[in-house]
Amino acid sequence: MRFSVVSANDICARIIAIGLMIVLAWAKWGYWALVAGTVVQPVAQSLGAWYLCRWVPSLPRQSPWKRGRLVRFAINVYGRFSVNYFARNMDNLLVGWRFDAPTLGYYKKAYTCSHCRPASSYRLSR
Repeated sequence: MRFSVVSANDICARIIAIGLMIVLAWAKWGYWALVAGTVVQPVAQSLGAWYLCRWVPSLPRQSPWKRGRLVRFAINVYGRFSVNYFARNMDNLLVGWRFDAPTLGYYKKAYTCSHCRPASSYRLSR
């Protein structure tokens, strides 16, 4: 783990994005200066990580028995994700189908608030 290198990459990407936003703002690009800076930051961060990383991936070796296991694993993972997603959102679908949009908004807000713990319930460990 090279924390200092990763941190330097993050800081450099942020500086590049802010510099670009300032230059584009001076050039009278308006709100597009903010959009460009928001897009350029992760691009600069990715390019920096690619440059600083010592490992470059290669093509995987093809093996028929491994491919079958990989496909089975992917089907299990995505199948579980899909079932979990629909199970967690079925109540929103039913409330939205039966009632109107404001009622669904109130329901979602109440559901979110019911899962929030008040700040007084958090304790600092010793």
